[in-house]
Amino acid sequence: MQDGEPQVYTSLATLRNAQVQLQWSFFQLFFIFNSAAISVVIGSKIAEALKLSLAGSALLAHFGLCFANWRAVRWLEFYDEKLAILEELDQEENTVRARIAVFSSDEFLTQRGNRWARRGYLLVYVFGIVFWLSQTMHYANFFF
Repeated sequence: MQDGEPQVYTSLATLRNAQVQLQWSFFQLFFIFNSAAISVVIGSKIAEALKLSLAGSALLAHFGLCFANWRAVRWLEFYDEKLAILEELDQEENTVRARIAVFSSDEFLTQRGNRWARRGYLLVYVFGIVFWLSQTMHYANFFF
């Protein structure tokens, strides 16, 4: 690498790490919200109207969290691609690979291309959406 490329690489790596931390924060909020909301809807004796509004709010929150997580994965793929391009610029003469390859390495690309690694987290969101949709429909039957 030459000129300002090392700084660009460092900046992109920092942005990528911040995006990963943000994604984990979304996932933690998802579990905290569900822990509280499920115990209120299933285990409490509050009014049915409150349970309906909580289930409907939870359903909307799950769609929002799912979309936010999908966007986070798109950003991670973008950063990974740009970091791999910068790594390829760091080649010694008479070589075909970068001196140090992380984002452009075969192991990273294999793991990144793994369908389960890329989409497995969505199963949790889909389960939440199905659960809250069923709860919303269940409590909506009391009013319609």
